[in-house]
Amino acid sequence: MASRAVPGSRVDAGGVFGSLALSTNINLASRHWAGVVRKMRKDADLVADCVSNSSKCRQSVRLLSGFIERNKGKPVDSALLDRVNRFANRGIRYSSDRKVFGFDEYWASPSEVMGGRGDCEDYVTTKFFILSQLGVRDRNMKVVVVRDLVSGIGHAVLAVTVAGRTLILDNQSTRVRDHLKVSRYQPLYSINRKSAWLNLAVKRVHASSPLAREGVSDNNAPPVRFASLHYNIAVHLAKRKPMLFVRSSAGSHHSEAHF
Repeated sequence: MASRAVPGSRVDAGGVFGSLALSTNINLASRHWAGVVRKMRKDADLVADCVSNSSKCRQSVRLLSGFIERNKGKPVDSALLDRVNRFANRGIRYSSDRKVFGFDEYWASPSEVMGGRGDCEDYVTTKFFILSQLGVRDRNMKVVVVRDLVSGIGHAVLAVTVAGRTLILDNQSTRVRDHLKVSRYQPLYSINRKSAWLNLAVKRVHASSPLAREGVSDNNAPPVRFASLHYNIAVHLAKRKPMLFVRSSAGSHHSEAHF
């Protein structure tokens, strides 16, 4: 059966933590994220003003401004990401939103938490802000909301792509790590200032397995419909169990993701 295009759907088969990243206009953190993006624009003005008159800056802005000025013009590489990760991790003490701000969920601006207290998304937005001030393009950064498979709770990290590698900045680690070497997180969704993605965890199966054969072609299987999402990617719309099959470049494996 011929494939049917799904308008506007785009899939990145090499998403963060090895997930399938489906571009979406549904931002699951839109209210909080939109607010902190506005705050970051204001913080950018505060940091710029602080360069010329640091004596009148708040301590939090002075810390941010000083770090940004010291690192301006330096190569955007893993060493820079490591410095940013350590600076934010040391400059913010972990505490819940309820204890700090009186709300169960509050996404603070960098100037609200630097030198003070914040939770995981506050570390992430601070790192995002600093790197944007140092010239890292928005398209190379993603705030990734995950489930921590060790603690079983929600968490957030920053994924930054430099020189073809995606590295993870995390307040639970002093080291910046390649995303494919981090196994404790199950990605749920990711965002930057312009885009949002749903991230589907993937289990790889060999092409010779019955599951892979069913997803590609099986004359004995019940009729199924395929909807083309991207080059060599299709959604298997089997009853009650949709699956996303991706043929690798080598053609020897398929990936299975359940919605």
